[in-house]
Amino acid sequence: MAFYNLKMAVTEKEIKILEDYFKQANLPANVNLDVGSKIENVPKFIASHLSVLRNNGASGIYEVFYTRLLKLKEIIL
Repeated sequence: MAFYNLKMAVTEKEIKILEDYFKQANLPANVNLDVGSKIENVPKFIASHLSVLRNNGASGIYEVFYTRLLKLKEIIL
């Protein structure tokens, strides 16, 4: 499932769904998000990305924060 070409605005509800998912998920300490992109502190990564989305939404230049969280969710499922 590829999330790289999101064209619609992400709603606050969708951000909340991700936030709730990560609160209950069994998180690894670190993970390779893709080639050359290793997350060393997964909880900090999630907290920082959710903070950006809550403060700015997920459109335009902030869309990448949402797509990274979706990718992480896909990896740890």
